[in-house]
Amino acid sequence: DQGHARVFADQTEALKGQIIEALGLMVRQDKRSQVRSAALERLASIESAKALTAQAAIHALNQDSSYTVAWAALNALNQADAEAALRFAEKLRQSESGMILESVANIFASTKKADYDSFFEEAWQRASNNNVANILDTYLTALLDRKDNQLLLNKMDFFANIALNPNNLDWARYGGMSALKRMLG
Repeated sequence: DQGHARVFADQTEALKGQIIEALGLMVRQDKRSQVRSAALERLASIESAKALTAQAAIHALNQDSSYTVAWAALNALNQADAEAALRFAEKLRQSESGMILESVANIFASTKKADYDSFFEEAWQRASNNNVANILDTYLTALLDRKDNQLLLNKMDFFANIALNPNNLDWARYGGMSALKRMLG
């Protein structure tokens, strides 16, 4: 019956609005950074909540001291407002947090601009653990997206030097080797 379907749809929309509002409050007010970051991630996954996602992410980036929340906020903002995310990525490009650097790398890579190559070529050294390999992989993806074979040939030495240097972190060596494997194979 169409009347019941309409009532159900209206109730579903009302409930969705309440959930979105509750997520926004959690981002701003919850005491636990894990809850704030999870609320941001969930908010970003709701297509109809882009404006609130952008507001909440900007608030978190300006007010929250947690790297986990900043990471989630940067990713959420990139989904909701890529231009604003790029502005924040520019501000955060010197971060010492591997999570933040990885998010910045994803945002810079999406621009497909060579302007950010210097970021990639130095940021992997400030990151730790798997963030190093992910930043290197993101850099290679950005290079491949430019479809410039001469550029790729020129960058092979960069990745080889990382892969073959025994003084680099294991994750860096893995990231360099993975990049070479993708380039060659």
